[in-house]
Amino acid sequence: MKNVLITSGPTRQYIDTVRFITNTSSGFMGKVLAQSFLKKNFKVKIITGPVTIKYPEKACVKEVLTADEMYDEVKKNFSSTDIFVFAAAVCDWVTKTSPRKIHSKSLKINLYPAVDVAKEIGKIKGKKISVGFALEDEIDVERALKKMRNKNFDLIVLNKKSALSSCFTTGILISKKGDAVFFNKIRKEKLSDLILEEVCKCREKK
Repeated sequence: MKNVLITSGPTRQYIDTVRFITNTSSGFMGKVLAQSFLKKNFKVKIITGPVTIKYPEKACVKEVLTADEMYDEVKKNFSSTDIFVFAAAVCDWVTKTSPRKIHSKSLKINLYPAVDVAKEIGKIKGKKISVGFALEDEIDVERALKKMRNKNFDLIVLNKKSALSSCFTTGILISKKGDAVFFNKIRKEKLSDLILEEVCKCREKK
């Protein structure tokens, strides 16, 4: 039995005790990915940011809030993981968190790059398989390929921003070898099955 780790949902970066930076990721893609891998008898671990959906009961689920927390959990599970699927929409920026609610009407925030979870794992993954996602306003293959190289992905899913908080998605699934599968307004359940198929092909080649 192979172990797959799926990151899912959004992360939060708190500005003060009540305000935070985040995005509209629902965690649905992580959920259906887990379902697909479980059907093929993979052991599934999900590391998820705050979501309201229910993940499959057979998956082991760890809840986190911030990008740093997500990175720490992925690192803890690194040695026992064969396949990483980075489906989470990790917050790109961090800022110093005020220990009290900020009352100033002229709030200024200094933002700094958050830890890049997928990139850090890509540096050390060796023969482990990693899958990433690229979300763009439009289909931008060049940016997706650059992201694939930068984060050492074996596969990358390029899709449009309309995929956020939706059951449907449009885009391209690209492999490190240059193979591409186009999909148009398909359900994310179908996309997760396509990803699983490509992951299995990668396993056969490694």
